[in-house]
Amino acid sequence: MTAKDFLEQAFIAHQEIELRLEEITRLQSLATRTTSTLKSTPCISTSATSKIEKVIADMQEKANRLADEIQELSKITDEVSCVVDKIKNPVEKRILKFRYVNFFSWKQIALIMKISNSHLFRLHNDALKNLVVDCK
Repeated sequence: MTAKDFLEQAFIAHQEIELRLEEITRLQSLATRTTSTLKSTPCISTSATSKIEKVIADMQEKANRLADEIQELSKITDEVSCVVDKIKNPVEKRILKFRYVNFFSWKQIALIMKISNSHLFRLHNDALKNLVVDCK
């Protein structure tokens, strides 16, 4: 795995975390709407209640599995952050931190650092060459 491949894992993990958080939010919203309906319906049968309770429990179980997946994905972003923190050159460190830890666009980084895109890409390439993928 190249240094760039290693760092890009953080992008993928970040996107996957966002997707899972959205799914958890949808599940919680659905569960809230279902329990609100259940509370406001006075003459619902016991079998219908138990079915709804089972659906809500299943949704909670799925939300818990998604939370576990988020925790695993967070380990990837933590590892990338740890590797970037060990970079000695402060300029290279800032570039990699902005890009692979904070997920800024190249344009944002160039504006923040007040450098041209071409200079930014040269510095980024240098940073990749100097990166040691080891966080122990």
